[in-house]
Formats: sequence, C-alpha cells, structure tokens
Amino acid sequence: MEFFETKIFAKIIMIVLMTAPLILWAYLGAVTETSSIKLRSVLSWIRLVRWVSWSFSIVLFLIALVVDHIQKFPYYAIGMSTFSAGLALPEGWLKRQIHPAG
Repeated sequence: MEFFETKIFAKIIMIVLMTAPLILWAYLGAVTETSSIKLRSVLSWIRLVRWVSWSFSIVLFLIALVVDHIQKFPYYAIGMSTFSAGLALPEGWLKRQIHPAG
C-alpha cells in the first residue's frame, strides 16, 4: 500500500484544506499592507473558489455515502466543506476592506 492511498494521507489533506483559508487571510492582510492589489478581483476569485469547493464537497459526500469501500472520501469531503466555509473569513474581511462601514 502506498502512502497516498492511506487514511493518514487523507487526514493530512483534510488538515491542509482546513488551514488554507486562514493562511490565505494572513497572506491577503500582509499583501494589502505592502502593495496595491485590486481587492475586487480577489474577492471575485474567492467567491468562485468558495462555491466550486462547496459543490465539490457535496459530490464527495455523496460518493462517500454511495461507495462504502473507499474510506478516504469522508475526510476529503470534510476538508473541502471546511475549506469552503473557511473562505467566508477572508471574503468578509475583503468586503469590509472594499466597503468600510461609516
């Protein structure tokens, strides 16, 4: 059995997907302080990635329900759904940067 076919690898991928939005948020915070990037285009991309990853996580959950002998799909589905939900943090922050209240 190869390492890429183990549950440990699936759990590592899940943890990476869970932490990626926080890393992206920190990166965006650092980049907006030092350079002038177009925040609207970044916001559009984050929205697109969020909805694509949410759709993909639903497909992975359905595959996990239908196919019992592949035990890694629940880990990938949980990772993708938390990745999608976690992207709401930098998305909300970008919205507040583009349209500050007050």
